[in-house]
Amino acid sequence: MATSNALFLHYLTSRSFTIKPPPFDTSVSVEATLRNFKPVEAFVVQWIYPLMRRDEDLDPRKLRRVNVPGKRIDPLDLLAVIEHSTSESPMSISEWAVAAKVKRSTLYEHLPVMVTNGWVGVIGESSSARRYITEAGSMALRDKDKPSQLN
Repeated sequence: MATSNALFLHYLTSRSFTIKPPPFDTSVSVEATLRNFKPVEAFVVQWIYPLMRRDEDLDPRKLRRVNVPGKRIDPLDLLAVIEHSTSESPMSISEWAVAAKVKRSTLYEHLPVMVTNGWVGVIGESSSARRYITEAGSMALRDKDKPSQLN
């Protein structure tokens, strides 16, 4: 029984098919990675009821999606959400994320920049840690709001 399980796992791990979502309604780009065989060129299949048929006319490279970066978030915009926090009334990451209308993971991505710049202070440790805006953070927000003067 153990041998058959090992063979089945080998079968599963030695094959990889990537089917990319189509920009067209019925066409799909397929890439196959087969560990024990020579590489297979990417190809396009098209849904023609009731079958998927290979379409030689479409180029699979043109069907690939371009990675579009998500909405860029300015750390100062996140900082503005805790503008009224103090060391006496700090916020948890969860409260801050809800108030900023972002995921906690997004907040954690930007937190090192804010801590390194000295904009955010921390009270407590680990899961009980709470954040508050520092004087440097308040100054950064004021500087952001000032119109730039060009001479």
